[in-house]
Amino acid sequence: MSRLVYGVMGVLVVAVVVLTGLVGYLYGQGSQTVTVTTTVTATQLTQTTTVTTTTQTRIITVTNTSGDFSRFEKLEITSAYADSSTSITLNVKNTGSQDATITDIFVNGKPLSAVGGTASPTLPISLQSGASATITLTFEEPGFTSGVTVDVKVHTASGTDYPKAVVIP
Repeated sequence: MSRLVYGVMGVLVVAVVVLTGLVGYLYGQGSQTVTVTTTVTATQLTQTTTVTTTTQTRIITVTNTSGDFSRFEKLEITSAYADSSTSITLNVKNTGSQDATITDIFVNGKPLSAVGGTASPTLPISLQSGASATITLTFEEPGFTSGVTVDVKVHTASGTDYPKAVVIP
């Protein structure tokens, strides 16, 4: 009979611990001490069990949900063509919701200045959301060979590259 009583007491202690932990979790309290006293009348035994549970307070704060998180940069090179072996024209549009700044232009993987090129207008070029710009790249003679494909990448202040392939006429 006493084993049955201790088994029932064990179940009660577990239930109290679980409920105490749940209440602590919901109300954000750091720890609780619960004392369970069980008196068994058949054998006049008294058992005192002290249970300590620890819970963590979980606070999640979400701020600025409609600000910078929903804004993004996106440039589209709407057209790119070579006027000659020494001139490439890029039409760029900012289709993102955030302003963008073009800080460099790469030609075949090298900065524009490293291949003897210049940009007009000069870099950096700022584009507000929805704005467009025409950028003319001019290269020193002899320029590029006719029929060659040139890889042009527009590089922004955010570190994003927007590539376009241009075939030299």
